[in-house]
Amino acid sequence: MSAIRDCHPVLNPDQVATSFSEDYIRVAELIRYADVRTVAANPAIDAAEALLALREQVLEHNGFAVATLDGKPRAISAVPGKVTVISLITNVCERWKAQCGRPLPALDELYRESGTKGVAVFAIVEDNRELFVESLERETFSVPLFIDPDDMSARIFAVPGRHETFVFNDRGELVSCAIGSRTKGQLNEMVEKARLK
Repeated sequence: MSAIRDCHPVLNPDQVATSFSEDYIRVAELIRYADVRTVAANPAIDAAEALLALREQVLEHNGFAVATLDGKPRAISAVPGKVTVISLITNVCERWKAQCGRPLPALDELYRESGTKGVAVFAIVEDNRELFVESLERETFSVPLFIDPDDMSARIFAVPGRHETFVFNDRGELVSCAIGSRTKGQLNEMVEKARLK
């Protein structure tokens, strides 16, 4: 944890810098969702984990407010009785206006192979509709695609422009969260772990 403090200097050494709260949240995500362990207790990490627990409750009860590709409002949440995979994705790197990460093929493959096996899969695209459709370059995907019209989901539940995947068990409880793109094999592992929880 000292590395977080060392990379964010404060003007007054007696004051606690708050600009690195996001770093503590990222560490708490690794502890909570990737089974990373720390050796010492840290109040900032404990607070970040409490924030993640609150976020989980919001997701479990409210889901995501999204829109279909043709602009109709919709809510996405865990499907009762199914393991549910919901990914916040971006298909276009704004800086270069080029494809980045390529999370859709893995999600689409998971959707096509798992649809009859008690798994629901949804993708929420953070790009604006026109930019996203243009980025597909004549590709078509079967996985249900939705737009986050006001970037609300990204602002509340993730870092905008960062892929993040949420996996809910068949009781609607958030049991796993992955930061960054995942291969189909990694997504399958997350689904299998959700079946056991």
